[in-house]
Amino acid sequence: MTLLIKIEPNKVSLTLLKKGKVVDTEETKYYYDLSEVLTRLEVADIIKKGFVKKGGTVIYGELLAGLISALDKLLKRNRLDVRALKSYKIINDLGENSTSHKIAAAFIEGLKAKS
Repeated sequence: MTLLIKIEPNKVSLTLLKKGKVVDTEETKYYYDLSEVLTRLEVADIIKKGFVKKGGTVIYGELLAGLISALDKLLKRNRLDVRALKSYKIINDLGENSTSHKIAAAFIEGLKAKS
Protein backbone atom coordinates (compact mmCIF):
# COMPACT_ATOMS: atom_id res chain seq x y z
CA MET A 1 0.00 0.00 0.00
CA THR A 2 1.26 3.50 -0.89
CA LEU A 3 0.58 6.67 1.09
CA LEU A 4 0.33 9.74 -1.14
CA ILE A 5 0.55 13.11 0.62
CA LYS A 6 -0.58 16.10 -1.42
CA ILE A 7 0.17 19.49 0.11
CA GLU A 8 -1.61 22.58 -1.15
CA PRO A 9 -1.92 26.02 0.40
CA ASN A 10 -4.13 25.56 3.47
CA LYS A 11 -5.03 21.94 2.63
CA VAL A 12 -3.37 18.54 2.84
CA SER A 13 -4.74 15.30 1.39
CA LEU A 14 -3.63 11.80 2.29
CA THR A 15 -4.55 9.06 -0.15
CA LEU A 16 -4.09 5.31 0.18
CA LEU A 17 -3.19 3.60 -3.09
CA LYS A 18 -3.14 -0.12 -3.77
CA LYS A 19 -1.55 -1.18 -7.07
CA GLY A 20 -1.89 2.41 -8.28
CA LYS A 21 -5.63 2.64 -7.57
CA VAL A 22 -7.18 4.92 -4.97
CA VAL A 23 -8.46 3.04 -1.92
CA ASP A 24 -9.41 6.03 0.25
CA THR A 25 -8.64 9.72 0.76
CA GLU A 26 -8.72 12.01 3.81
CA GLU A 27 -8.40 15.79 3.58
CA THR A 28 -7.68 18.34 6.28
CA LYS A 29 -7.26 22.10 6.32
CA TYR A 30 -4.48 24.03 8.03
CA TYR A 31 -3.37 27.64 8.00
CA TYR A 32 0.04 29.23 7.71
CA ASP A 33 1.79 32.05 5.93
CA LEU A 34 3.34 30.72 2.68
CA SER A 35 5.97 33.46 2.75
CA GLU A 36 7.31 32.21 6.10
CA VAL A 37 10.75 30.59 5.83
CA LEU A 38 11.97 28.52 8.73
CA THR A 39 15.44 27.41 9.72
CA ARG A 40 16.38 23.73 10.12
CA LEU A 41 16.29 24.18 13.89
CA GLU A 42 12.76 25.57 13.70
CA VAL A 43 11.68 22.64 11.51
CA ALA A 44 13.24 20.27 14.07
CA ASP A 45 11.26 22.03 16.80
CA ILE A 46 8.06 21.49 14.81
CA ILE A 47 8.78 17.78 14.56
CA LYS A 48 9.61 17.52 18.29
CA LYS A 49 6.89 19.78 19.68
CA GLY A 50 4.37 19.86 16.83
CA PHE A 51 4.64 23.64 16.49
CA VAL A 52 7.09 26.51 16.49
CA LYS A 53 6.66 30.07 17.71
CA LYS A 54 7.97 32.82 15.49
CA GLY A 55 7.36 36.43 16.39
CA GLY A 56 4.93 35.30 19.07
CA THR A 57 2.79 33.39 16.55
CA VAL A 58 2.42 29.62 16.58
CA ILE A 59 2.88 28.27 13.05
CA TYR A 60 2.93 24.94 11.27
CA GLY A 61 1.48 23.03 14.21
CA GLU A 62 -1.74 22.57 12.28
CA LEU A 63 0.04 20.94 9.33
CA LEU A 64 1.67 18.28 11.48
CA ALA A 65 -1.51 17.75 13.50
CA GLY A 66 -3.47 17.51 10.24
CA LEU A 67 -1.10 14.86 8.85
CA ILE A 68 -1.37 12.77 12.00
CA SER A 69 -5.13 13.13 12.29
CA ALA A 70 -5.78 12.37 8.61
CA LEU A 71 -3.56 9.28 8.69
CA ASP A 72 -5.21 8.00 11.87
CA LYS A 73 -8.65 8.39 10.25
CA LEU A 74 -7.54 6.63 7.05
CA LEU A 75 -5.97 3.70 8.89
CA LYS A 76 -8.93 3.29 11.25
CA ARG A 77 -11.54 3.55 8.49
CA ASN A 78 -9.72 0.95 6.38
CA ARG A 79 -8.81 -1.26 9.35
CA LEU A 80 -5.11 -1.01 8.58
CA ASP A 81 -1.97 -0.76 10.65
CA VAL A 82 0.86 1.63 9.78
CA ARG A 83 2.91 -1.44 8.78
CA ALA A 84 0.62 -1.86 5.75
CA LEU A 85 2.23 1.25 4.24
CA LYS A 86 5.11 0.11 2.05
CA SER A 87 5.87 3.28 0.08
CA TYR A 88 5.30 7.01 0.33
CA LYS A 89 5.05 9.92 -2.06
CA ILE A 90 4.76 13.67 -1.47
CA ILE A 91 3.22 16.01 -4.02
CA ASN A 92 3.91 19.64 -3.22
CA ASP A 93 3.74 22.57 -5.63
CA LEU A 94 5.96 24.61 -3.31
CA GLY A 95 9.06 22.47 -3.93
CA GLU A 96 11.26 20.15 -1.89
CA ASN A 97 12.89 23.04 -0.03
CA SER A 98 9.59 24.32 1.33
CA THR A 99 9.00 23.92 5.04
CA SER A 100 5.74 22.04 4.44
CA HIS A 101 7.59 19.47 2.29
CA LYS A 102 10.27 19.06 4.97
CA ILE A 103 7.60 18.51 7.64
CA ALA A 104 5.84 15.90 5.49
CA ALA A 105 9.18 14.18 4.75
CA ALA A 106 10.03 14.05 8.46
CA PHE A 107 6.52 12.70 9.15
CA ILE A 108 7.17 9.91 6.63
CA GLU A 109 10.56 9.12 8.20
CA GLY A 110 8.77 8.75 11.53
CA LEU A 111 6.29 6.34 9.96
CA LYS A 112 9.11 4.28 8.45
CA ALA A 113 10.73 3.97 11.86
CA LYS A 114 7.47 2.55 13.29
CA SER A 115 6.98 -0.08 10.60
